[in-house]
This record gives sequence, structure tokens and C-alpha cells, in this order.
Amino acid sequence: MFMKQIAYAFVVIMVFLCILTSAEYIFPESDEYYLTNPSSNNYYYKYADLEGNIPFTTYEGFNSHLQTETHYYYSDYVDEVYGELINNDYQDEYLEPLINEIKSISGSSENQARIAISLVQHLDYDYDAYYSASDDWKYPYETLHAQKGVCSDKSILMAYMLGQLGYDVVIFEFDNENHSAIGIRTNSGYDFRDTGYAFIETTFPTIITYEPPEYMGSESGLTNPTYMIDLWDGTKTLNVKSDYNDARVMSRFDGRSQLSNAEYNQWLRMVKKYDIQIDE
Repeated sequence: MFMKQIAYAFVVIMVFLCILTSAEYIFPESDEYYLTNPSSNNYYYKYADLEGNIPFTTYEGFNSHLQTETHYYYSDYVDEVYGELINNDYQDEYLEPLINEIKSISGSSENQARIAISLVQHLDYDYDAYYSASDDWKYPYETLHAQKGVCSDKSILMAYMLGQLGYDVVIFEFDNENHSAIGIRTNSGYDFRDTGYAFIETTFPTIITYEPPEYMGSESGLTNPTYMIDLWDGTKTLNVKSDYNDARVMSRFDGRSQLSNAEYNQWLRMVKKYDIQIDE
């Protein structure tokens, strides 16, 4: 009996050691395995008088690790895919300095949100990924490292950053337009389709609540969102009254070939305030 107990204890110890060894292989020490091949980046933001570049280093070592991850799901892609993309301890650790840098720029929570929104909007759109019809999801870190992304990539990144800043955010998915955007909790009257969340286009610099009249692959504007992805437990809301008023004015100018002098001055003020990019 005593020998059986010793043998059993030996087996338990060996199994435990195997688990530890496997854990070290699967979850290697971050500094040694992930913080390699640094890339020095500058992320630009512009909203009214808030303007600047945020220097931030990302690492190809960690980015390559994330690229090996596959994003399959069995029953619930919200939890199994989105949940995996935003709930990553290493990612939180490596992006925390960027979130803290945004906080250090302004003590105003609303300014912090607008900096994060503008930063993501100013990242390039990844046309190569769009035309290749890639349907893989990217971690927020991957999009920051590449400094570009399609609408889903940039929406996940923006929602992640705003969530880390304490805001109540959702991702809007539009199946008809094959598009993603985000919503941020706001006051009634300024929300998108009575959802309680203000609409934010993530693919280019524009006004919060502004809805472009048409999208790539579609000759019309947005229909109602097919899904609202809510994985963040933030509680902050954003006052978007001034944005809403500007967006309504900008919408009136859509498709106009001529503006009066007063209208042109209004248009130019908004272009400068929100750093809206104009096609020559």
C-alpha cells in the first residue's frame, strides 16, 4: 500500500512538472520572447486645439506571436473571437503606456477620448487587406503595429482604447454594408438610431455622429446595425452635442457643388477642426 502511494505521488509530481514545462513553452517570458525587433512609431491626432504626435514603440516579436493566433469559433463568435482579441494580459501590459500617455496629455476625460478617437481615425486604411477580402480579425496591438487596418481592425482598436479609458462603448456591425464602426455612450437625442450610443466612423478623420452618405461597395448610407458588440464595462459617457450640430451642418453640404461664402466658411471651420481629409 505504501509503495502504491509513493508511485501515485511520483506520477502526480511528474504530471505537475509537465504542466509547468508546457506553460513555460506556451506562455514564455514576455521580455525575452516578445520584446524583440522594436519599431518606433508616431501616432498623430488632431481635434480642434488638441494636436500632436504620440511616440510609442511596438515590437515585432509580440506582433508575430499574435499573427500566429487563429480566430475560429464554435458557437458564439462574440465571446470566442472578440473576447479573445480584447482580453489578453500581455496586450494590456504592452499598451498600458500608450493609454497612460494619452491621459498625461490632458486631465480632461473627454479630451482623452477625442485624442484616442482621432489617433485611430488617422491610421491609414488597409486597402490591400480590403481588396484581398481577408476575413481574419486582428488584435488591437497588430493594428497599431501596422499603423493601418480595415474598418473592423480600426473599430476593435478604437473600442479597446476607449474601453481602457473607462468609456461605455460598443461595436456596430452592418452586414448589408460589410462595415464596422463604434458607438460611445452619450445623451439621448444625439445617439445613433435610438441605441443610446453616438456613431463614430473609424476609417478616416471625421465628426463624431457624422454618417457618410455612401460606402465602398455601396451607393447608399448605413442601414440599422445588424449587431451591437458590447464587451466593455466602462461607465463614462461622452457629450457630443457640438459634434452632432456640426455633423448635421456638414451633412447638408454633402453633394453640393457650390456653397455661399458663409457656407464655405462654415465648411472650412469644420474641416480644420476635425482635420477632415479633402480629395483634390
